[in-house]
Amino acid sequence: MPLLDTTLMAALCRPVTGGDKDLIPVAAIVGTYGSSAGRPSEPYYRVGVDLRLLRFFVAIIDHGGVTRAAEALYVAQPSVSQALRTLEQRLGVSLFERVGRGLRLTDAGRELEVRARSVLAEVEEARARVDRVARLDAGRLTVAAASTLAIHPLGPWVKHLLGAHPGLQVHVSEPGSVPAVLAEITDGAAEIGLVELPVHKASLQTVELAQEELVIAAGPGLAAGLPDPLPRALVPDLPSGALARVPGGRTASERTMAEVLGEPRIRSAHRQLLWELVGQDVLVTFVSRAVAERLLPDVELRSLDPPVFRRVGLAHRPERLTPAAQALLEIALSPRVRRPRRGAPPATSSGDPMPDRP
Repeated sequence: MPLLDTTLMAALCRPVTGGDKDLIPVAAIVGTYGSSAGRPSEPYYRVGVDLRLLRFFVAIIDHGGVTRAAEALYVAQPSVSQALRTLEQRLGVSLFERVGRGLRLTDAGRELEVRARSVLAEVEEARARVDRVARLDAGRLTVAAASTLAIHPLGPWVKHLLGAHPGLQVHVSEPGSVPAVLAEITDGAAEIGLVELPVHKASLQTVELAQEELVIAAGPGLAAGLPDPLPRALVPDLPSGALARVPGGRTASERTMAEVLGEPRIRSAHRQLLWELVGQDVLVTFVSRAVAERLLPDVELRSLDPPVFRRVGLAHRPERLTPAAQALLEIALSPRVRRPRRGAPPATSSGDPMPDRP
């Protein structure tokens, strides 16, 4: 028999109002306490389960009467008496019988006691778990990241997040392109995504977080004699490599890099291969300066003249962010974590489109 069947659900229901911690929306507990055969009908989804009736009922049992229960609960005795009458009327049974000056549970009361204690215990456990998530003592954040953004700037941000909240779990996916990241957010596979701005998807909101410089990475041989900054007009004469095109179109920086490189000697779906060939002095390629400084310490970097930047932002669905996602956003916006790259223009506070930087 379901822990909270239709009869008991109906007895405990009243219209949902705000600010009542003892009123749990039916929609939040159906499936937890119910079964497919015992679910309430559709109208019950517009009401809530009044846990106060169960709390008062259990308090009468634990304290041996209505008066002592009222004293323990710090409420007026008539409120407890009325709650008991309401519960008995809605259930259509007597829950207590008088024995002398005291009360004794009826068979129906003993049956309800088992269920009432179970329901209250599970609700308290659920509240404790929700509180842990709200305090960031637990929970999971799922992030989708395009390109090398999973390495930087996401890497340092996640480090700060987990350092401050070690109970959190962070799952990061790399779908491969900005459209694929946006699709994961829209479908609910990820809560937030790290993308290059601007994006053109009206159903999502964006916040600009940083500006990243894109530079030419070269081995010692190819870098010899190259000025810094490197005029764009000299780049097409260098043997170069580029990432293979992905479905969904190019970002602003990808279009700029393609124009600067001309026709690359190698296209690869694996950036690690390009980096290996750069280290072996076979070719040059574009890379984020921040990523190169972390992962390619033996190559030489050249800024472009004029420089190339990409705008990095966070995309999410319009509903309110979870505490974990909000914490990551605050870390990303913190000046202590964001270190502007040399020559980078100041980041803007919105995701509105800006002209491409040629």
